[in-house]
Amino acid sequence: TYKDNEALSENIIKDIEKAKEKAKDSSYWANWWNVYGLGQMGTIEGIVFESFNPVNEFPNDCKWIAYGMDFGYTNDPTSIIEVYKYNDLRLLNEICYNKGLSNGQISKYITTKLPCYCDSAEPKSIDELIKYGVNAYSVTKGADSINFGIQIMQTQNYLVTKNSTNLINELQKYTWAKDKKTGLKLNKPIENFNHAIDAVRYHEMETMNKNKKIEVR
Repeated sequence: TYKDNEALSENIIKDIEKAKEKAKDSSYWANWWNVYGLGQMGTIEGIVFESFNPVNEFPNDCKWIAYGMDFGYTNDPTSIIEVYKYNDLRLLNEICYNKGLSNGQISKYITTKLPCYCDSAEPKSIDELIKYGVNAYSVTKGADSINFGIQIMQTQNYLVTKNSTNLINELQKYTWAKDKKTGLKLNKPIENFNHAIDAVRYHEMETMNKNKKIEVR
């Protein structure tokens, strides 16, 4: 933190410490104080998923329930996430985030007969994975399926294993898009930092109660 920097003047220290008081009434200054005052990880303004908790290991009584997968190849990675249930929480574990994988190579990451929920835009790949023995399912999509899936995910509390580095990176950087002229936040996310998130989203869209009332945040 700033306390470890012997070169700081008293005036700079006083300016930094003023933010501690401002943090009590402002989310901006609370985030600023976490970074510059406490040396902690901050959050980007307009982040879609504001809270998740990294964990070092799997709890003993968590139950592995499924996979979520987003296809990629040349420009984007194929992302595969293991989904676990732990009490009323979801625990997520990243097992693949690689480019250039064939469907045969992808199938080797899927080591159980648990269902694997995939992007419906790749029906041929899904058929191939089924031939390789993967219990693959095409996710049903409707109008505005991205926002619908985000709303479902926002109702969940997530634990994420610390080795899921790409998923954690996406969760920290996935933000709402802004209007280029006004700078105002739009009701859609950016088209980036979403491959592992999409893998989770496909699972949640297909398995959560779609008739449940969802609060849009």
